[in-house]
Amino acid sequence: MRDFLNDILSFISASSLTDEEWSTVSDLTDQSYTLANYSALSVILDAREAVSTTRNRLRYYFLARSVEIPESSTAKSNILLGSAL
Repeated sequence: MRDFLNDILSFISASSLTDEEWSTVSDLTDQSYTLANYSALSVILDAREAVSTTRNRLRYYFLARSVEIPESSTAKSNILLGSAL
C-alpha cells in the first residue's frame, strides 16, 4: 500500500511518505483510487506545505481517475488580516 501511495505522490511531483506520515495512514488497505486514499494524502500534503500547488495536482489526479471529490468550502491563505505585522 505504501508503494501505491508513493507512486501517486511521485506522479504529482511530491516527495515520498516519511515513516511518520506512513504511520498515520497505515490502516488503509484498498489499493485503488478512492476518496479515503485521496483524503489521507490530502491531509499529509496540507501538513507539509500551504503555498505550492501540490494539493491541486493531487485533486486533479484523482478527478482524472473518476473519483468524486466534494468541493472544499474553506479557502486557505497565508495572509494574516487584522493584526500588526
